[in-house]
Amino acid sequence: EKCDWIFLNMNYAPLQNSEIYRWVKEQILTQIKCNHPSFNFDSYEVIKKIFRKEIRSFDTGIGQLLKDDKMAYNRALYDLLRKHIDDTSSYLESLIYYLKEYHNLLPIIVLDNCDKRNKDDQLLMFQVAQWLRTSYKCIVILPMRDSTYDMYRDEPPLDTVVKDLVFRIDPPDLLKVLQARLNYIVRITNQTEDKYELDQGLSVTIRKSELIEYFKCIMHVIRNNRWISNIFYKLSDRNTRNGIQLFEDFCKSGHISSDEIFKIRVIGNEYELPPYMFLNALLRKNRRYYNEEQSNFVNLFHADYRDDFPDPFVRIDILLWLKARRTKEGPAKTKGMFPASNLVKDMQIIGHNDEVTHRELNYLVKRGLVL
Repeated sequence: EKCDWIFLNMNYAPLQNSEIYRWVKEQILTQIKCNHPSFNFDSYEVIKKIFRKEIRSFDTGIGQLLKDDKMAYNRALYDLLRKHIDDTSSYLESLIYYLKEYHNLLPIIVLDNCDKRNKDDQLLMFQVAQWLRTSYKCIVILPMRDSTYDMYRDEPPLDTVVKDLVFRIDPPDLLKVLQARLNYIVRITNQTEDKYELDQGLSVTIRKSELIEYFKCIMHVIRNNRWISNIFYKLSDRNTRNGIQLFEDFCKSGHISSDEIFKIRVIGNEYELPPYMFLNALLRKNRRYYNEEQSNFVNLFHADYRDDFPDPFVRIDILLWLKARRTKEGPAKTKGMFPASNLVKDMQIIGHNDEVTHRELNYLVKRGLVL
């Protein structure tokens, strides 16, 4: 009740210094007005409260000269208020003061989705956050990748951050999230039925609430098999969305037969899914054959036949090069982080083409195997 949450989707923010500050101010103003539809911000009574300090300064200052001429006073006051309303910086500062003084609300500005940006964009957003905090005396929350913070925390502008204001958020346990999602689906599911065709051509009618039980049984199988659970967690890479997608891929895979799903349901916690079946489901998903772009797994010995000299060892050599240096400090004094140029040079020495190395390195980064 004491907080006024203002969420800005930074996916749409301009990245030029000349535009980002103006855009942020305009978005905050718009969001504040959306948060309080019952406030008539265009009424004169509210405007007087918003700019109370400016009006009081005017009345005790040069406004004294116009106290005997009501029309001239009103005209001067109108020009003053119009000037402050058109000035987004002044208007935002006064609006935040109005929320604090008259409604006892503390604005909390969240610069959402900043962690999806690249390093330079994240550092720019940090500067914007510092400017907001000091200029408008409000709380600002800035999500940033832990890798970006760890690598540049001793360099400007991150070296100015107060260490006690840095919080690390670890994702919840993936299987607990899946359990909670399934429980939620059970609560909102209507008792309707769906028909399914089995491998033998039989038609089976299943209630949706019963279908959820099958999903829960599949989840128990993943949880109870340490080897399968380990692969599941590593593939999701602490990303809850990825983990949910993996679970969905497994459930929808054509490589798990209806007989096997029935066994999972009947035998319950005692059932042990053959590891090859689990791998098949994640490796090929709903395809008959393996397709790297569609699969959850990356082929480390991939070679592009369109290259002059197809190179099936460049990916594995890149990973081995990085693995050998993961405990060593790079130029930025961060363990395991080295310039790509160093890697490309060493790959060239052992016979890998520069362009192929760059291409495959980018691919490994895209698939989350290289940071």
